[in-house]
Amino acid sequence: MKRSAFPLILIFSLFAGVGAPQSALAQSDEPIPAETILATLEGELTRESLNETRIALLELGIRFQYGNFQFAPGTQNMIGTEIHMVIDGVEYHEFFEFNSPTCKLQVIRETGFRMEGC
Repeated sequence: MKRSAFPLILIFSLFAGVGAPQSALAQSDEPIPAETILATLEGELTRESLNETRIALLELGIRFQYGNFQFAPGTQNMIGTEIHMVIDGVEYHEFFEFNSPTCKLQVIRETGFRMEGC
């Protein structure tokens, strides 16, 4: 009786595929692009901190504008602002609400803004 080698080859290839590391199976390992953080504002966001950031980014050739402030009722505590920025010809525009003093706003060259902790 003649046996075919096909089932043995199939079984061997299945075990080889399961035992191979994932990077060996991937067609291309693309590196994760690094982020360039241009500015970080932590804590209570105020007009003064936004203005300091505007001045620092202006020195880097980045237009950073803010406005349309929202304040907590009955106080002068800012709880929101609209930010507009242009980096290397790419425009970013977003409204941020922050109701916690632990907020962290990052200005990132590649993606614009990131707000954390609010």
